[in-house]
Amino acid sequence: MKLQDKYNYDSAILGLNNQYIASKDGSFLVNHPCILIHDHTLVPDKTYLLITGFTPEGMYYSVVKFIDCYHDNVLLHIFIIDLNSKEILNVQIDFNDTKNQCPWILLDESSLKMVTDKVADQLEVYDYCSGDSG
Repeated sequence: MKLQDKYNYDSAILGLNNQYIASKDGSFLVNHPCILIHDHTLVPDKTYLLITGFTPEGMYYSVVKFIDCYHDNVLLHIFIIDLNSKEILNVQIDFNDTKNQCPWILLDESSLKMVTDKVADQLEVYDYCSGDSG
């Protein structure tokens, strides 16, 4: 049994707000800044990149596979498996948190390319403005 079948009482309000919608094909629309995925749609068994640990020293990333998710009337629980360590992770979203701060980001391949292109553009501008000719 899929988790969204067990916890389906959340669908009305979250669906009206276009925040979380479980579709019949098993995919999930999750409209939140932590989800940088094409169309904000999580697809079971699809591979994503999880970025965590945002510190001045750097950040950490893991290649993960999406398993399932459900909303428990407080948090959206997203279950993923780290493909390197084989550990099952539960990352959470609180749609009531108005700050929308993301302790983690989930990316797909197209979003990763978009982010790296933007970073490369910003580095070019920085190099030009700082007088670097390289």
